[in-house]
Amino acid sequence: MKPLSSTQLANIEFHRRLAPQYDHQPFFQAANRQRVRTLLCELAKSTPAKRLLDVGCGTGLILDLAHDLFDELDGIDITPEMLDKVTPRPNVKTQLASAQALPFPDGTFDTVTAYSVLHH
Repeated sequence: MKPLSSTQLANIEFHRRLAPQYDHQPFFQAANRQRVRTLLCELAKSTPAKRLLDVGCGTGLILDLAHDLFDELDGIDITPEMLDKVTPRPNVKTQLASAQALPFPDGTFDTVTAYSVLHH
């Protein structure tokens, strides 16, 4: 991974400290999970649903909600402590990577998500 900016480093430090209690964030509540799951179902129906990339996957909210909707799922994040909390599944892979330097060739994915990422 290429050198990170001071903003990215601050983001990593913030999320490193947040990781132990991250699953208690409001977006993990049942009503939000159902809303997001519905959107992911719609995405799966409107695409080939072969391979999904979740940019800034954190602890794997999107990966958990979509693991049975897509053949393969990849998640990237810049915070190792977040990736450590992703639930292992046969069709889910994660890696440490920045959204500014995706480690995949063009055309790898038919669906890309970035839930709660852009403000970072």
